[in-house]
Amino acid sequence: MLRGANWTTVDVQAIDDVLGEGDFWPMSYIDGKRPYGDHTYYQFDMAELLGEPYERDARGNPIKDAKKDARLERFHCETLAALEVFLMHAGVTKAA
Repeated sequence: MLRGANWTTVDVQAIDDVLGEGDFWPMSYIDGKRPYGDHTYYQFDMAELLGEPYERDARGNPIKDAKKDARLERFHCETLAALEVFLMHAGVTKAA
């Protein structure tokens, strides 16, 4: 999920909001509105990243599935704490 997330760096438009959240700056962050892609409904993006895309209608639009929606929402919430710990303690290294 981390590889597919919409990573963002602090820019002029976001600096006040980021600094208002605490002393974690400078730090990359994931877009809160569209964390895993460009769909408004983030479960669609998660499903594609996990290789379990939603079925599509005749027009090619993903079809909601209540059971899958609930499972992906739980997965999204369960990974929040792990992501926070990772972002606070991970270091950047050069590729070998």
